[in-house]
Amino acid sequence: MSLLRAIIALILTLVLAGFAALNTDLVEVVISPVNEPIAIPLYAIALGAVAFGFVCGALMVWINTAPVRKDRRKKKKEIKILEKEVGKLKDDKFAPRQPATEIFPALPSQ
Repeated sequence: MSLLRAIIALILTLVLAGFAALNTDLVEVVISPVNEPIAIPLYAIALGAVAFGFVCGALMVWINTAPVRKDRRKKKKEIKILEKEVGKLKDDKFAPRQPATEIFPALPSQ
């Protein structure tokens, strides 16, 4: 699986490098009407837009999985509590007990 990821990453890197090498023309971008236009290479604009889209998509996935993460945290907390209780019960089970003085405490003594 890691070999497949490495191959995909290499192909993606080569495609992005080729795109950047072929699109080095400067493009004037106007950020606000008051300032003068800024000359930026075309590949920077395109790759910036792709990166912005990736970050927005990742943010949406993170927001949509919030209930799952909350449930997982709650279950981990419950597991810790239950593990402590099991450990306490095991300790109590193997601890020496004192003999009962009365066999049937509900019955009146004679």
